[in-house]
Amino acid sequence: MDLRQLELFVAVAEEEHVTNGARRAHVTQSTASAAVHRLEEELGVKLFHRVGRRVGLTYAGNLLLERARVMLGEARQTREQFALLKGPLRGHVRLAVPVSCGDFDLPAALAAFRAESPQVTIGITLAMGPVDGRTDVLLHDEVDLAVIPVSGREPPQIRIDHLSRMQATLACRDDDELAHRKGVRLADVADRPFVDFPRDWGNRRTMDRLFAKARVRREVAIEVADTRSAQSLIAAGVGIGFLPAECLVERPRLAPVDLVEKPPSFDVGLASRSDRALSQTAAALREVLRSFAEAPPGGDQ
Repeated sequence: MDLRQLELFVAVAEEEHVTNGARRAHVTQSTASAAVHRLEEELGVKLFHRVGRRVGLTYAGNLLLERARVMLGEARQTREQFALLKGPLRGHVRLAVPVSCGDFDLPAALAAFRAESPQVTIGITLAMGPVDGRTDVLLHDEVDLAVIPVSGREPPQIRIDHLSRMQATLACRDDDELAHRKGVRLADVADRPFVDFPRDWGNRRTMDRLFAKARVRREVAIEVADTRSAQSLIAAGVGIGFLPAECLVERPRLAPVDLVEKPPSFDVGLASRSDRALSQTAAALREVLRSFAEAPPGGDQ
């Protein structure tokens, strides 16, 4: 068993497809298949089973995926630590980010980091799904750091560093009469169709509690699993809904509603593993991001 075999195995497992996994790893399909076959022969177990045109992990495959991610992560950290002996910081950091980071200037922070460490590359993925589940990518070793809305229910293995606040705003299409009214109450929009996130998501539960506290019933006409879809549907006039304030600036045809019962704001934090050491490159990026939260350009936070 070698690290390259494990890399190919992880690529196939995460893509759930041999061809796609091979393409991601920049090898031929036959090379990826051979690597998986050699692992199965060496371990004496089947790692995958066919699911139509795709492949799924067996119980043994799931066990190996967990161990392989840890082993590859440790190998990456070892390479980076020894690279430091040869000169400037180098390596690769995997960062998950949400659609909105509140008032935290992520592009400026990344630009500052790249200016300090130009030989470090950064892979950015979009963090989607329920707030409570956004630390899973860290626990599964898919990323090194993640910018997330803080729920307060993060697992004990997760460290959170505060970055900013994110204000939720009730949004409508800019030609909706709500966009021009002052002092709108929740009761005034009770009969409007809402675009919102699935009911088991933390931000949806927060908004449901807001309406429950006001003793107002509302209709969630469409549930979406990402902020971009919510923006598009609200801008098209399909319904109204709560969005991060920054999202209204990004998208034409969206306008804020002057709501009397102000929606809550959310903490945005930088999540990392607390039960294991970060690589030198990830630790360096974490410190730069934290410094921008503590002393952003243009004044104190």
